[in-house]
Amino acid sequence: MPRIGLTLGVAALAALSGATAPAADLKVRLQMTTSKDDVRATSKERTQYFTDRMVITEDDKVRAIVDLDAQTLTLVDKLHRTYSVATFETLRARAGKARETAGEMSPGTRLRLGLDSPVTVKRTGRTRQVAGQAAAEYALDSSHARGRVWVAEAIELPPAGREWEKVSASLQGDSLRPGQQLSMEAMKLEGLQMLTSLKVKVNKQVLHSRSEVLEVREESPPAEFLTVPQGYAKQ
Repeated sequence: MPRIGLTLGVAALAALSGATAPAADLKVRLQMTTSKDDVRATSKERTQYFTDRMVITEDDKVRAIVDLDAQTLTLVDKLHRTYSVATFETLRARAGKARETAGEMSPGTRLRLGLDSPVTVKRTGRTRQVAGQAAAEYALDSSHARGRVWVAEAIELPPAGREWEKVSASLQGDSLRPGQQLSMEAMKLEGLQMLTSLKVKVNKQVLHSRSEVLEVREESPPAEFLTVPQGYAKQ
């Protein structure tokens, strides 16, 4: 179950200036970097759009379209020119199977992977500017993962983002990946996550991930982003 559009969004940038207005469509552009043991870093840009009833995630390989009215998630594979459509009901069924798999894991395996480790979340009191927004720092720690998240607390998720955040929680199976619990706790922070930096231990390797907002502004998605491109085969 891909995690898309769960941590980013703005109800209305007008709120920052004291104006009252309905939520506008929002564009958020991010830079995402991952590496193993501080080597072999890979980086890519991703753009997310929030409309009244849709959440769209776009990068050079994949387009994900969440339609809250139709209750569907459409994944477009640009490399293979294919797409798939799954209903929320289907995704919930998959999550149920994942929970069954997690329940079958031995206590020793769960301990080794740190799947049941509690996560602590602490506001550090420090702030920094990210993409022109003041962001408060939070520290998150567990036995196998730790991270820092900077949140623009004056900015809140738009309606589509808030609803998708709630729906996606029901689509998640039990965590089978080290660090997933920490990521889930980070999702609960109020506001727009401007910068996240996570470090996860997997056996003898250390995985690093970083996501930083480069740009956030009111802008509607291009019309072609709302649909599957012509000529793509359904899987």
